[in-house]
Amino acid sequence: MDYASTHPDHAISQRQRDILERSLANDGVITKADHEQAWSDFSQCLTDKGYNPPVSVQYQGGIHGNTFMVDTGDRGDEVWNKAQSDLSHCLDLEFLNVDELYRAAIGNPQLLQDNSAALAQCLRSKNLVAPSYTSSCYREEEQSALDLYAQEITVSNNIASAWEASRKAYTFDIDAPDVQLCFITSGIDIRAQDSTKEDENIWKVFD
Repeated sequence: MDYASTHPDHAISQRQRDILERSLANDGVITKADHEQAWSDFSQCLTDKGYNPPVSVQYQGGIHGNTFMVDTGDRGDEVWNKAQSDLSHCLDLEFLNVDELYRAAIGNPQLLQDNSAALAQCLRSKNLVAPSYTSSCYREEEQSALDLYAQEITVSNNIASAWEASRKAYTFDIDAPDVQLCFITSGIDIRAQDSTKEDENIWKVFD
């Protein structure tokens, strides 16, 4: 049975289909080369529509962040909405399924659907947190981080200071590459949440 027959709701290109079919002969594992090819095909899909190549945060292993901050300049809502629609179409067509399998093999081999549970499992497996660390622990720390951010914004009205304050809520180093890899393979684009680096991660759709 091929991939398309088991995922009838996904419109995917023959290129992405071929990569997915190859992975079935490789215990479901997407190679780094195939992952890079899928990103290239996704990028080409957008440039063929007249847009600049897509931009997102990059992590270890060539993993791309799944948050796209779209900037169409002063062209209005209709153009912005069209760019978003085309982005979603090209993601589905060329990249999304390949990327999900690739990230899962690296950091979420159990295919846990709950992001917090997947993150906690990944952190434990890499000995980045205590063996007792659970998804509940992460959610508590995440809420504390949000509270610290809000408090600092109220006091200083400084985004950089607020982000720095929020990081203190976690019992691990949120900037460590292995930690960030656990975040993104669990579906949490943690680096895209750093508003102090927002300008580096904006996809300027047009020149």
